[in-house]
Amino acid sequence: DDIIISKIKGIPEYLEHKYINIDNNDNYTCNNQQKVIQYDEINDEYCDCLDGSDEPGTSACSSTNNQFHCINKDYKTIIIPTSRVDDGICDCC
Repeated sequence: DDIIISKIKGIPEYLEHKYINIDNNDNYTCNNQQKVIQYDEINDEYCDCLDGSDEPGTSACSSTNNQFHCINKDYKTIIIPTSRVDDGICDCC
């Protein structure tokens, strides 16, 4: 079986393993283990997980105080609150 790997916007490299569809069942389990959602619901602008782990690249779960990780190749990572994602200001530039 092939492992489906896709880059999830907003997560640091050390958390990428949590967003890999290892068993190809198209399911993602929220970090707090309280809910299972479809992989296509990650970063869909709707906060499905109470812990906000399904929206690392949007501001949908900004009430959870999650952070967006700007991965800047060959430079340091910048961390911003998810409430600043897609607000029209380039925080990762």
